[in-house]
Amino acid sequence: MTAAGGHAILRPHITGYGYIMRRIILLTALALLLPLSAAARQGDPLPGPLVSADWLAAHLDDVVVLDIRTDIDSFSTGLAPSDDEEGMGLCSDPLPMGSHRIEGHIPGARLVRLADITGQYPGPNGPIGGMLAEPAAFQAAMQAAGVNAGQPVVVTSQGLSISDMANATRLYFALRHFGHDSVALLDGGVAGWIDAGHDFATRQLPFEPGDFQAGPGDATLLATRGQIEAGEAGALVDGRSGGEFRGLLDSSSVAGRGHLPGALHIPMGDLGSSGRPAYLHDTERQQATFSAVPDGPLTVYCDTGRRATLHWFVLNELLGKPARLYDGSLHEWTHQGGDLARP
Repeated sequence: MTAAGGHAILRPHITGYGYIMRRIILLTALALLLPLSAAARQGDPLPGPLVSADWLAAHLDDVVVLDIRTDIDSFSTGLAPSDDEEGMGLCSDPLPMGSHRIEGHIPGARLVRLADITGQYPGPNGPIGGMLAEPAAFQAAMQAAGVNAGQPVVVTSQGLSISDMANATRLYFALRHFGHDSVALLDGGVAGWIDAGHDFATRQLPFEPGDFQAGPGDATLLATRGQIEAGEAGALVDGRSGGEFRGLLDSSSVAGRGHLPGALHIPMGDLGSSGRPAYLHDTERQQATFSAVPDGPLTVYCDTGRRATLHWFVLNELLGKPARLYDGSLHEWTHQGGDLARP
């Protein structure tokens, strides 16, 4: 079958009692979450910062979907389908057990590369990379993806892991930072879309450039190195792995081992489901995860800022706890001579 506009559509066949029960649990959780979020978005067609695959399927013509992934080739290659009489590829199991790759995308989605939305800046001991791009560069990336000013955007990733979801929150954060508030995250990513039984495409169709306009950037969403040094950043939350936090593992982005002095440790794996797809709708679990974090100002960080955007999203967008992102994170901190603590 070919969708309107010429997409090559693959129709997954996922059935059974377990699948039905997962759908019931997911939809019940989202029904509790989304109405609470909607109150803060009066007039926005998006129901909240997190949307389900079923909601997106019903509103696919009303939004632009941005798919951010590092495995660029997987966006359009397909799953080695067999062709039918209409030239459509059919796949009986688009998410085989043990797979670490999704080949294909949500129909109409536009591919965004992580490198397109991050920038590199000079530092005293070499360039500092992985940070937010300059407004002009981010504007160019969004226009190239066909995003228009004020247009509702749904951000997705492959959704096979919590790290995939952090790619999506990196883009979500950048959109919010540069003044585009009509944005939501797809819970579970493309993996969640397929798990819900929706069609997916294997060919990217042409689209017109957009007229997206980037603002100067919302400084209230960010914490700086100077604020951390002055003790003005509030409680610090490190979102890396336990080995990195305790100084047992090296990171290619960090010139040293350990964590910012006084930081609390909440690995990003504690914020979402551990299975595949990676879901973020369990706010009860997230509340418990952050229960040890004191009230008041809060700053999240990791190695390059990417992983910590997941913490920012959960805190700021889902739990209503204002937080700031240390964008340069330990890449900037250590390459500018900052000390790290070790247990």
